[in-house]
Amino acid sequence: MILYLGKAFVQGLLLGSEMGAVLTALATKAVTSGINAVIAVVVSVPLCAVVRLALRRSHLLEKMG
Repeated sequence: MILYLGKAFVQGLLLGSEMGAVLTALATKAVTSGINAVIAVVVSVPLCAVVRLALRRSHLLEKMG
């Protein structure tokens, strides 16, 4: 996320945007990325448990190692 925001900051400055506009865009991107990260973690943990259970029931988990 740091690299993504840093890239957007440098791009905004190189394109000649004003600092206020660049910082506003960065704030929006930071909030959006943070929300996406939280949603990804909340969804991935139960999804992993469901997939692991399905693999265990089909005996594929033992075959995978």
